Amino acid sequence: MLNATIQLYKNSYAGLTRRIWLLSIVMLINRSGTMVLAFMTLYCKHLGFSIQQGGLVVAVYGVGSVAGAFLGGKISDHFGFYRTQFGALFLGGILFIVLGQMETYESICICTFFLSMVNESFRPANATAITHYSEPKTRTQSFSLVRLAINLGWGIGSALGGILASIDYHLLFWTDGITNISAALCLLFLLPKVSVEQQKQYSRNPVKENKAVSPYKDKAFLWFLGLQVLFAICFFQRLQLHDHRKERRFRRHLAGERLPRRGRRHPQPFLFLLLRAESGLEQLLPQGRGDRAIPAGCREEIRPARQGALQ
Repeated sequence: MLNATIQLYKNSYAGLTRRIWLLSIVMLINRSGTMVLAFMTLYCKHLGFSIQQGGLVVAVYGVGSVAGAFLGGKISDHFGFYRTQFGALFLGGILFIVLGQMETYESICICTFFLSMVNESFRPANATAITHYSEPKTRTQSFSLVRLAINLGWGIGSALGGILASIDYHLLFWTDGITNISAALCLLFLLPKVSVEQQKQYSRNPVKENKAVSPYKDKAFLWFLGLQVLFAICFFQRLQLHDHRKERRFRRHLAGERLPRRGRRHPQPFLFLLLRAESGLEQLLPQGRGDRAIPAGCREEIRPARQGALQ
């Protein structure tokens, strides 16, 4: 069975360009140090802040992420995706280390906002890089491979983060910062530089302007994004609550208390309905106006990104 699984993965990612594999390695290095956000609420509680204050810090991170994603696309168009990726990784690594030195609640919130804005500006540039480095026939697999590297990195980072947090919470920030800077240097030395002129000239699947439709006028696409927002609210709220439950059980275990066995838990009905509605709308996007509202080369990212968020 193991050989069959390995062969399945080989067949799935066969024929990808060398640059896509190198970009996936960069993402694996970067995400292997992702641990600050997962332990942010516990870190705030460790500093003496309330759970509500810790949740507000995570909310601030979300606001900065929205701003960073918007600015990242603009910056990538102006300066190129290569420079944007390098700048976001390198500066984000420095900000992670700086955030670990903050002690007051206000300074943590301010630093978290700028950190998330810089860190998340990497995503639009990275999506453009995947499109640039991949071939049209293997573009879906290319996005899937990068998403796989991200998921593997998240798993490694979360496991390593738990060990480091038990020693010293500040190690989380240093590790996250160092891996960010290391990924930036790997990007610089492993992948060739791409100028803005090369980025604009390289377009295998150009979008015809006379058929392009603004995404703000595409009802199916807007409904899809709305369901994505609702799903993210449920998913990340459940994630934060799960962290606090694990902490409480761990403290009870250390105190010598005998913990009851967990029963079988059923998925939340509302979350399940959101997933089904989102999946149905996703089938509408590649048809009609929904397909033209998405930039060329980025249409295949939707399904791998959604599947990666569920893992």
